[in-house]
Amino acid sequence: KGTYSGSLKLNFKIQLRKPVLKSVKKSGSTDENLTGKKATGATGYEIYRTSGNSWKKIASVNSTSYTDKKLEKGALYKYKIRAYKKCKRQKKQYSEYSPQKSVKR
Repeated sequence: KGTYSGSLKLNFKIQLRKPVLKSVKKSGSTDENLTGKKATGATGYEIYRTSGNSWKKIASVNSTSYTDKKLEKGALYKYKIRAYKKCKRQKKQYSEYSPQKSVKR
């Protein structure tokens, strides 16, 4: 009861949805074609690959399609992607990583 007034200030972080890595297919004798589903609001994507224990960023692209070239035959490669959005002062905000996909050359 009575008259009330005031204000409330909240800070929150809007998280990007994680992209989906749809397929990893062989292309030619040493190439892999990756395709994915876009994440709403993303300005770019980072693609990661491993053939052992450590992940390495292999590309930053504006679309969810990429061709990884000159791979070794007989090796098992795993891929994952994550989306990013450029925010104020060129800082990047990242999504979670997509589930990984693997392919044996």
